[in-house]
Amino acid sequence: MTVAYGSPPMVVRTSAYVWVLSFVTGPGTVSARQKLAGVSSASESFLNARADIEPVRDDWPYLYYNPSTIPLVYLASLVLIMVFGWFSVRSAMGNARSGFLAGIDWPMFFMGAAFLLVETKNISQLAILFGATWLTNMAVFASVFIVAILANLIVERKEVANLPALYAALGISLLLSYFLPFSSMTQLSLLSRAALGGTATALPVLFSSFIFAKMFRETRQANNALGSNILGGLLGGSIESLSVFFGVRAMVLLAIAIYGASWIAFTASHRRMEALPDAAEAVEKL
Repeated sequence: MTVAYGSPPMVVRTSAYVWVLSFVTGPGTVSARQKLAGVSSASESFLNARADIEPVRDDWPYLYYNPSTIPLVYLASLVLIMVFGWFSVRSAMGNARSGFLAGIDWPMFFMGAAFLLVETKNISQLAILFGATWLTNMAVFASVFIVAILANLIVERKEVANLPALYAALGISLLLSYFLPFSSMTQLSLLSRAALGGTATALPVLFSSFIFAKMFRETRQANNALGSNILGGLLGGSIESLSVFFGVRAMVLLAIAIYGASWIAFTASHRRMEALPDAAEAVEKL
C-alpha cells in the first residue's frame, strides 16, 4: 500500500478486545484521521513489525505469501490430491493393475494439464480488469463451458481445420494473452475491457476445445482418453502453484510448452498407428 499510494497507510484498531486492523490510505487519509478522533471505540495503531515482503503486483497477486519461504503445507496438500486422484482415476479407467503409466493417452493427458493452466491464467488476468470476485470466477467458468460445448457441436457437424493449424492458432492466441498489457487496459471503458480481455482469454479456450473435440472424436478408447485428460488436469492444477515463484504470465509459456508436448505425443501415436497395418501386411506376406 505504501508503494501504491506513496505514503504509509493509517492503521485503525476498532476494538481493544479483538485484534482486527483496518488499513486506510489514499487521498481521504487526512479526513479519516480527523473523523477518527471523534470515535471513542477506535484508535490509530502503529505497525512496529518489519518484514522483507515483496509488493503485490498484477503478475504476482499473492498478498499472504512470503517469497522467501516454500509453502510446504500447500505443496504437501497438492501431492496428496495428486496421489489420491491418480489412483482413483486409474481405477475408473480399468487398467490400474497393468502398470503405473500403462494405458495413458498422452496427447489427451497434456491437453488436460495445459488447459487447467490456461483457465487459472484467465481468472488472474480477468481479475485485473473486473476485480478478484466470485462474479469474475463465475464468468470464466461459464465461458469455458459454453465455448467447449460450442466446439463439440461444431466438430460433430462439420470438419474443422487440421490439427497443425489449430495448434498454431492456439500458440498464437496464447502469446497474444501473454503480451497484451492487461494493467493498461484498466483505463478503458467497461465495454472495451470486456471486448479485448474477453477475446484474448477466450481464443485459447476455443482453439484448445476444437483440438480436444477432434482428438476425442478420433480416439478408439474413450475411457482412456477422458481419464487421461482428467489426470492431466490434476497435474496442471498442481503445477499452477509454480506461479508463486515465477509469476502468472510465466504460466502462459509453460502452457504453450505443454500443448507442444501434446502435439508431439499425438504425432508419435499416429505414426505408430500408421505403421501397424504395414507391419501386419508384411507378416501376412511372410
